[in-house]
This record gives sequence, structure tokens and C-alpha cells, in this order.
Amino acid sequence: MSSDPDQPSLDPVVVVRRWIEFANGGFNGDFLQFISPEYGGHLSGQHQDLAELIRLELRFAAAFTVQRTIDDLIVQGEKVVARITSRAIHVGEFYGRPPSGREVTFTAIVIYRVVDGRIREVWGEVDFSGLLRQLPGPSGA
Repeated sequence: MSSDPDQPSLDPVVVVRRWIEFANGGFNGDFLQFISPEYGGHLSGQHQDLAELIRLELRFAAAFTVQRTIDDLIVQGEKVVARITSRAIHVGEFYGRPPSGREVTFTAIVIYRVVDGRIREVWGEVDFSGLLRQLPGPSGA
């Protein structure tokens, strides 16, 4: 691992922790600092490529200010499993639900595969149904 904070780390745990910090900062910056161009994601059974990951993360960041907390990390080789609790404030439209200012909490379990210092593959289960239950219904509902 490099001692230079601006130099990318090859340590999978450091990469995942930096990715979570990047997410907590609202994804301001270059996703390719953390994510491989060959990225493949699997979120609740749906496949996503790098472009879809960026689109979804930026959409979510526009709808919520989020603070993610890593509750557990389990490491095996190039894979890091993270149990994450997110606390968020609903500040923008999300699936037809206008901004409510409501505070919400939801959890996720994510498996990251880190290759050459960047996240190459992800499998994740996020409690979106729990998140949606905490928000007012869609406009016009």
C-alpha cells in the first residue's frame, strides 16, 4: 500500500473505504478513480455496466443527501463484503415521490471484487422497499 494519499491503493479494503467516502461526498469527481472500466454490477438481480452505475448513483445523489456507515467488512482475497447502514434526507424527486425532507434509514449488503486497485464487480442487495416505505407516496397517488 502506498503512503501517498493521492496514489491509488491496491488494498481492497482501502479501495472500498475510499469508494464509500466518495459516495458520502455525493459522487463529486471521477468514478474511474474507484471503478474499473470493465465494471459489472449486479444489484438485486439486475445487471449494470459502468454507465448505468454512474447514472443510478448520480440520480440517487440528486434525491438524497446520504451518510453511509460501514457496519461490517469481511475480506477474502480480492473480495470485500460490506454491511452498510445509510441515513439520508430526501431532498429531490425519487420514483415519483417529491422531496419531503424526511429522514430515512436503510441497509445494504454489498460484495465488491477489487482488481488492480479498482472495483471490477459488485453484487448488492439494498433494502429499497424499506426506503420507499419511509417516504410519502408518489405525486398524484
